Amino acid sequence: MRLTALLVALAAAALAQPSAPAGPAVRSPEVHPDCRVTFRLLAPKATEVTLRGEWMEGPGRLSLTKGEDGVWSLTVGPLPADLYSYSFQVDGLQVLDPRNPLVKLGATASNNSLVDIPGERVAFHAIRDVPHGTVHVHHYMSKPAAAVLAKPEETNKKLRLFWISCGKTDFLLLSVEALLESLNKHNIRHTWRPTQGGHTWTNWRFYLAEFLPLLFSAS
Repeated sequence: MRLTALLVALAAAALAQPSAPAGPAVRSPEVHPDCRVTFRLLAPKATEVTLRGEWMEGPGRLSLTKGEDGVWSLTVGPLPADLYSYSFQVDGLQVLDPRNPLVKLGATASNNSLVDIPGERVAFHAIRDVPHGTVHVHHYMSKPAAAVLAKPEETNKKLRLFWISCGKTDFLLLSVEALLESLNKHNIRHTWRPTQGGHTWTNWRFYLAEFLPLLFSAS
């Protein structure tokens, strides 16, 4: 009986305690009708918040502005219709957008949040009532580059297609150019297809459209 009375008293005391004040409501990302996008992050104790998105050309990050309520915000665009990945950096630490359930998972790279900018046409990634196949992901351990470059003639005989493409503002361009220099030095047969643009889904769709027919051609 005493135990029951004690539990009731404790429960009543807990209910009587004032609740902690709720933080400001944060919506992120917010896609506006004119295709501008506002990103927000609640980080009242942070001293610097920046953003990096796939639509950005060249290196660097965009700085968010801190409001009196501790919410950092930034509006960009308008952006062309597409699916873009982005991430925040809070005092040097890269983080996902905690208000956004759309996430791009990377097998080896950092994960990123996604923002979908709608357009007049149905997006390629939209869920539609059409036949769907099955995608399998296979991981292969590649040989060290030195082994491939050591015997150019043997490598060229085994290569059916070595197709390389990269946007001129892609952050990986310098690494790709170093690879091309090494391939040319060792006379490894390859196809180099530079394009405009950066590290974006738009470019990758163009690459697939050009690359896949070559992969399955008879020659």
